[in-house]
Amino acid sequence: MQRTIELPEEQAQELERLAAQERRTFEELVQLALTDYLARRMIDRSGWVERFREVVERIQARVPQDMQPDEIEAEITANFEEYLADQAAKRRAGSDPADAGGH
Repeated sequence: MQRTIELPEEQAQELERLAAQERRTFEELVQLALTDYLARRMIDRSGWVERFREVVERIQARVPQDMQPDEIEAEITANFEEYLADQAAKRRAGSDPADAGGH
């Protein structure tokens, strides 16, 4: 498959210089760079997937087996609302004019 891309002049010149230095074509060098980039992205993604799976397993291990989905949802909602209230209280406390004098 063939694609056309535009590169900034400085990048194109540097790639041409490197290609000549490594005795490769410009296209080979671009393909190598993209292969490396894509491989690194897949490694990063696979690590993320593994960490996500571990978090889900830890959460599931703490949920009682007989708990129904609507009960789980209610717990999540209650905890989230509590978190939002705590954050709002922290913001209000941080904007207290009496607190601003010494800090």
